[in-house]
Amino acid sequence: MLGRGPGSFTGLRVACSIAQGIAYAHDLLIYPVSSLAAIADFIYQQDLNQKATVLAMIDARMEEFYWGYFQRNQWINDEHVSNILQLDFQDPSIIIAGLGINADITHQIVYPSAINMIRIVEMGQIIAIDPEFIEPTYIRNV
Repeated sequence: MLGRGPGSFTGLRVACSIAQGIAYAHDLLIYPVSSLAAIADFIYQQDLNQKATVLAMIDARMEEFYWGYFQRNQWINDEHVSNILQLDFQDPSIIIAGLGINADITHQIVYPSAINMIRIVEMGQIIAIDPEFIEPTYIRNV
């Protein structure tokens, strides 16, 4: 399993390199999991009846955020990077969670965790990839 990002460029490259080295050495496939999906999964685990949409966010620096909307058990999703002013925080049914979010916005501080990434992989929604083809997710380059 690999936390493929989005996130820190250097951190993503280091994590990807380590995962590739281990996978090559042991002839394993890698499951690339979104950091944003891991944040959303954490929120859904807090309340098993939760049906709200989660807006998962991570500070991307330069006054921008990596973000994506998630529904319960929907872990493959569009991920974006944009200025926080371009996002709408008015819908009270959306739960906002993540890192580096302005204190004026009602949100939950949540770090992407390996436990949540493992849960997502165990649900069978992430496809294993040969280590040769693993790359970090650089949303800013899209």
